[in-house]
Amino acid sequence: MSISLGNVITARNFNEKYHPEILKYLYLSSHYRTQMSVTDEKLLQTISALNRIYSSLALANKTIAEVDGEGVVDNSFEKKLTELDQKIAKGMNDDFNSSELVAQIFEGVRTFNSLAFTKKKKNTNHKGLSESFLKWMRKYGEMSALFNEDPEFMLNRMDDILIEMREINVDKVKDLLNQRNTARAEKDWTLADKLRDELDAMGVELLDGTDRGWKVKVNEQ
Repeated sequence: MSISLGNVITARNFNEKYHPEILKYLYLSSHYRTQMSVTDEKLLQTISALNRIYSSLALANKTIAEVDGEGVVDNSFEKKLTELDQKIAKGMNDDFNSSELVAQIFEGVRTFNSLAFTKKKKNTNHKGLSESFLKWMRKYGEMSALFNEDPEFMLNRMDDILIEMREINVDKVKDLLNQRNTARAEKDWTLADKLRDELDAMGVELLDGTDRGWKVKVNEQ
């Protein structure tokens, strides 16, 4: 497996450096007849895709845990998932086109994310959507041996990989975050905004209200 011009990395070394989930996604997103060449750009695209998928899984899990009562089935969402099932079956019957499987799974993730309830108070409708989405993802997770990791673990692992790839100085990030927190406590909004912009330029996305307070920005597909 080529990772860049003139360099070859074994699957074992790749898994040790990154994570097996990333390698499996790379394999299945390419047709088995093609030679797989892995560049930094391709790796970043894969991490971006997996980040979006696992963020959706984390949201679904969180929604189900937060909402009491039985989830309400959304028939239109179920219909959309059935349509995607049919496209996946057609692709897999066409010379085992696993890239079509990955594409339609990603379309299912896009559909779930487009429901835009991340900042709303969750109710049984959201719970029903989340349950349907997780059931659908588990079905293809069992088929592909993907998407079965703990979402929070995978999101943190991918963040660590991006920190290394982009050579982000974690100590500097922590120092800037502490300065920004102090500025906000003192209501010095001008300084707080300046520090936020500096962190943004480093490729850091702020997550106010969380324990860590930040993550590496991921370029969404």
